[in-house]
Amino acid sequence: SGGEGQRVRLAVALGLSSLIQRLGGVSIGFEVHDEPSAWLSQEGIDDLITHLQHRVQVTGKSIWLCDHRALSQAAFDEIWEVSKTREGSHVEMIGSHD
Repeated sequence: SGGEGQRVRLAVALGLSSLIQRLGGVSIGFEVHDEPSAWLSQEGIDDLITHLQHRVQVTGKSIWLCDHRALSQAAFDEIWEVSKTREGSHVEMIGSHD
């Protein structure tokens, strides 16, 4: 299914990123995931967010999740919204957990 394929793509990307960094002797302090919730059910999205929260704790990295869906805001330290208008793009922090 689409959700299974998305899980496989994410697992491969995370593993390959880790391997490349380890072989290169570097550690990048952040990850950016572009629409990782595509094709996932609500249960899959919940699992994804739980996994990424655990990944933050284990790796100490900052993880940016860019998505068109409105995801559970309680899971994130900060929520930013990007909107495009005739005048250009506007970026605004709309939520934070201090």
